[in-house]
Amino acid sequence: MSNSEPRRILLSISGKNEQFEVAWKEPNEVIGIALDLLCEGNYVTDPQHTIKPRLLVKERWAVRTYIVFDIFHDNYNSGNAHILGHNDLSVIVVYLSNTNKVQLASEGIQAKTNAEVRDIHDKTGIGSEPPFEIDHMNGNIPSYPHPRTTKSLPP
Repeated sequence: MSNSEPRRILLSISGKNEQFEVAWKEPNEVIGIALDLLCEGNYVTDPQHTIKPRLLVKERWAVRTYIVFDIFHDNYNSGNAHILGHNDLSVIVVYLSNTNKVQLASEGIQAKTNAEVRDIHDKTGIGSEPPFEIDHMNGNIPSYPHPRTTKSLPP
């Protein structure tokens, strides 16, 4: 895996981490922390701080916030991102909790992350563009009024 190959980053912020509230309000701040950790672990090289991350999704639950962003993905296309096999990337997971950790995603986590991003593009509809916000806090149930396909509709 090259240091400038397109990648998808799954950033998982625990409610135990001091960045938990910041992650929802100012996701670019925790993306900056994630990029620093990726550089420290030699997952990417960015000596001039020139990486331009593309925020795709932020999703908030009671005890965890997930942020998904891409790096080095110049060919990203939201028009076909809902189609299997389009915009699927290698995934690196960054965990912010009591301690911080970075690791390559297992095949299962990589498949789930790419599938979730596809599904969100499908649910949000034609012409929708990231970043997408999905809020499950306080019993909130997200709704998607204009899905692309009927597979996005509840049974």
